[in-house]
Amino acid sequence: MRTRHLLVAGVVVAVALTVGGLALVRQGTRGFLPAEPTSAVAEAAGATDGHLGVKTAPKVTDIPIPPSSIAEKVAENGTDSLSTGDREAWDRYLSETAAVVSDNASGLTARLDAAMQAIAAGDDEALSAMLAPDENPQAEFIESLAAAYPTIGTSDNQDSVGIFSAAKVTVYFGYSVVSWTDGGIESEHTVAVPMRFIDGTWYITSVGIGTTGLVSVQTVRI
Repeated sequence: MRTRHLLVAGVVVAVALTVGGLALVRQGTRGFLPAEPTSAVAEAAGATDGHLGVKTAPKVTDIPIPPSSIAEKVAENGTDSLSTGDREAWDRYLSETAAVVSDNASGLTARLDAAMQAIAAGDDEALSAMLAPDENPQAEFIESLAAAYPTIGTSDNQDSVGIFSAAKVTVYFGYSVVSWTDGGIESEHTVAVPMRFIDGTWYITSVGIGTTGLVSVQTVRI
């Protein structure tokens, strides 16, 4: 399905998918995946750039609701550090968010397809229409996302979804491996599209790897 004609061996993205999170090794400055988000990682990734997300998560509540501060505890000290009650809440959240992905995979894939088409076309109006309705208009984010990448040639959506949380927001990252030519050099990159699931519909979100407090929950496959 995917055709790759790389003129140079330029960008290599190595992703280690684990139940607890997602580790990243990457080269290049434009393609990105969310790594374990810490302030240092966010700063190194240029977190103030618009398409990497807003600095502060919107004051909204997603269902399933991220269990308060537990994701941070897991990120810092692992699940063994949790009390019995916290471990039950964490396991429940893992199960519920995985079910959101598996039970609504076709819609997620369709939204990812539409978002990638709009990104490739630089269509800020289409991207704006896909933004979560409970987030304030994010013109800077949408405009920067529409103009974030060189002209995309091929793209191939991946079967993994990275699940993250920030405050009471749950973010589902869909991934697409794309090729583009920049400065006469063709290369391949992984582009992440952050989404939220609201009332049975997938939307793109302005919450991203540049958002303070974003922490890894798990990675699931569709």
